[in-house]
Amino acid sequence: MAIAQYPIFELPEILAHVGRYLPRATHCVCLQVSRTWYRVFLPMVWVHIHSSDCSMSPKIPLMILRKHAHLIRRLNFYGLISSPFLSIGCTQLERLFISSQCLCTVESGTLNNTRNDIDQLTYLLQTNPRLKDITVMGIRPLPDKAFWGAISQVSHLESLAIIGMNIPKELMEDFWYAIAAHANRLELSSITFPSENHLLFQECVAGTIVTPPLNPHFKRLKHLGLFKFNSSADVQLERILKNCSQLKSLVWRGSHGTRFPRTAITSMRSTGAICSLNSIELDAEGLSDSDLHELLVDISNLEKLVVPNSAFGAKSLTVVLKHSIMITELNLSGCRQIRSPMIQIILSSFPALETLISGTVSAYDILVGDPWVCLKLKTLRINIEAGYTVVRTEVEYMDVEEEEQEKGDLEQGLEMQMETGLGDHISLEKGEVDKDDEEEKEEEEDEEDEEEGLAEKNMIHQAVFERLSTLRQLQVLDISRLHSSGSQPHSSSIDGGQLDGPSFPNALQLRLKRGLYQLKALKQLRDFYFSGPQRMSQRDVLWMLESWPQLIHLCGSLHSNHRRNESLKELLCARGVSVNTW
Repeated sequence: MAIAQYPIFELPEILAHVGRYLPRATHCVCLQVSRTWYRVFLPMVWVHIHSSDCSMSPKIPLMILRKHAHLIRRLNFYGLISSPFLSIGCTQLERLFISSQCLCTVESGTLNNTRNDIDQLTYLLQTNPRLKDITVMGIRPLPDKAFWGAISQVSHLESLAIIGMNIPKELMEDFWYAIAAHANRLELSSITFPSENHLLFQECVAGTIVTPPLNPHFKRLKHLGLFKFNSSADVQLERILKNCSQLKSLVWRGSHGTRFPRTAITSMRSTGAICSLNSIELDAEGLSDSDLHELLVDISNLEKLVVPNSAFGAKSLTVVLKHSIMITELNLSGCRQIRSPMIQIILSSFPALETLISGTVSAYDILVGDPWVCLKLKTLRINIEAGYTVVRTEVEYMDVEEEEQEKGDLEQGLEMQMETGLGDHISLEKGEVDKDDEEEKEEEEDEEDEEEGLAEKNMIHQAVFERLSTLRQLQVLDISRLHSSGSQPHSSSIDGGQLDGPSFPNALQLRLKRGLYQLKALKQLRDFYFSGPQRMSQRDVLWMLESWPQLIHLCGSLHSNHRRNESLKELLCARGVSVNTW
């Protein structure tokens, strides 16, 4: 392309806009087009520098780094870091990420830890006042007083993450003031604190009374993430939580076996810090339903609640229902006190809900419950138990003629759906159709011999599929039982031609004749998970491919017969859909 023929591509504004969508390798090529292009694309080449001690990682000469240091905005260091790379002269950094087992100086072919390395890192912080995002992970030697002081002076800081660090007793005050100074997003992970709580009480040292430092106020902190905290950090946790008056989001993931301290709830309630929370994610094991109720009762605007494997129950639900018009995400997986009617209440009471992860809801509760109002759902992970014996009273008054009429209407609706849904877009070889029809006839004969109350089962399935069909924005649908128990997809073993995998007799049957065709409205569906045993036919699978154009992943056993299951898997894989079996 001759640049002279397209003068618009000499405009820096146009080049800058186009460059945002190009990879870095293309930026390097663009440097050679013209001087204008060179001036525009050079900052794009150097905006993000990644340095690693991995032998596979390309090494940038130190002299070239120093020449372009003023253009670097994001700097990432991994592994062993030598002092010269910390002193290349960056002054416009916005993001700094350092993950290192040790800072080091290369002298005579050996690696020696020096205090000068920490000084260089401190100087890097001091000369980049525009830093917005700092992550420091497991550096050695340990940072000193000047380092924490430099962090506290970064006035534009928005996000701070301190990971894998041992905070000595003499630096506790500097550490707390550093993390409380400016950041509105704070993440602390695997932090080791002194075992003594000397900062909260006066103590006598060599006959002199030492006044403990004041608790710093986290005046800008809105998002707090605490990970892998152990029980010895309870005092420090309370110290943070009771001084966060503007806190909006709290994430707690303790170490294995560590429980969220109940005293932290009391601290937040006593200071009013809990009132401003709108997002809570807790490893709440050990907290009772009453504890969760106490935690939630004072919150004004709750939008997100993630408390898997907790004792969330009826008391907590009564509080959460007060926020039903605002909550967008609920994760209640593994909560043993959640009952089927409670899940149905959630589905029929939370219009803003976009993500719901919970336990098992029975088809009967869906059938007799209110219509679902959570029409914005994008991710739904619940097990639907399609048991039908509980609703026999509903059909006892149906005589033989009504049952036959219902069955005839169902077959007529299925026939119309197949003609409109499949006829225009999918063609099958006649031999394949005949073979599939024969298999279906065999299955129908088996069902007639083995099943009673087929009309009841069809009625229940259609009611469930009808409710699911209203969730037109669904992207992830998981109606299996296994996700809540922590099981993962695996290859099923074969014994006598049958798949030897988890079996749930009351699982929803994904068949067109059961009412699956009602899910044609789920045009955004990408991931679909289900339990078995299933006895899908080729028509069922082809209908899925046609009706769900965004489908990319399916997880579950398609048929209890191994040969048919593999045949259906091949059909899906040929259309670009990945398939995993339980």
